Amino acid sequence: MFKFLRSARGQGMVEYILIVVVVVGLVLVGYRAFGGKVKEAFNEGGNQIEAESSAAYNASGSGRDAAYQ
Repeated sequence: MFKFLRSARGQGMVEYILIVVVVVGLVLVGYRAFGGKVKEAFNEGGNQIEAESSAAYNASGSGRDAAYQ
């Protein structure tokens, strides 16, 4: 195993694994820092869409087009 790690191919593999570990760590830190804010923003946007679609549905006569009435 140590022979593999000393070779150029092994070195490339170890570097790749270290990069993946750093990226995963940054993602986890970002999620902890901003996860609540992102969730809040999506919920707020969803609530706005729901309110506007409900208002449009009610304004159009329960969703039916005037031509079909």
